[in-house]
Amino acid sequence: MSDHVLTGYSAVFYDANDTGTVYSMGEFDERIAPGAFGAALADPEIDTLALFNHQPSAVLGRVGTNPLSLRMFEDSRGLRSTIIPNVKTGVGVDVLALVERQDIRGQSFSFTTASDRWEEIGDRIIRTVTGINRLFDVSPVSLPAYQSTTVKLATADRALIERLESYARRTRELSTTNHCNGGLKTVREYSDGSRGSQMRLIL
Repeated sequence: MSDHVLTGYSAVFYDANDTGTVYSMGEFDERIAPGAFGAALADPEIDTLALFNHQPSAVLGRVGTNPLSLRMFEDSRGLRSTIIPNVKTGVGVDVLALVERQDIRGQSFSFTTASDRWEEIGDRIIRTVTGINRLFDVSPVSLPAYQSTTVKLATADRALIERLESYARRTRELSTTNHCNGGLKTVREYSDGSRGSQMRLIL
């Protein structure tokens, strides 16, 4: 399957008609606002990894490689990613096979928050992430917190990949980097809601 890539949405923006764009963390619900990834994608030092289940030992791709093995951009739906796994590695072959059979069909991401908004709507407390400062990784995962994220197998279309690279470059050029109104929070977040003494994990 060396001619295949992984493509889909690593994150989805809030849609009132789609419950899969809300992550209920018990005490509150989390949403991602459109444009939240602008600063992270525009960072000239971006070095986001593509991992399997957020495991640092299970690398699938990276923005910093040449040629790029991970490409990301925002659209109206969310954060879209294309991963070109290394089929010379066991994890690359395994994940391609798992996604092909749709045993794995969702994604997650880890990040630091630049800005967010808290409000009470009805009987629920809502946290809306409005700005992401740093995007550590995107990951096909077994249990995605945001149920509307996706990952699928696609045939590697070199022309399409070139168009995606061009789109990503334009996005970085046009996106503002002034999304840090709330200041950088030194908390790394994942979307699984687990917590540690120095970390809150939110997928």
